[in-house]
Amino acid sequence: MAKNKKMRILYIIMVAIFSVTFYFGIIVNPNFNIYDFCMNLSSEVLGLVIAIVLVDTYVREKRK
Repeated sequence: MAKNKKMRILYIIMVAIFSVTFYFGIIVNPNFNIYDFCMNLSSEVLGLVIAIVLVDTYVREKRK
């Protein structure tokens, strides 16, 4: 039960962060360009994946 509660809290936090990011990136920005937005978002996702792979590899090697 506690794990489900933690996951719900994490999901709510992630949705809040993405909502605020999209609000400031799209609605408030007067110079919004969809191409730049998609390129920046894809580079962020790629950087996140690379960081997760590196950290996961480090943790696995540390456990050995």
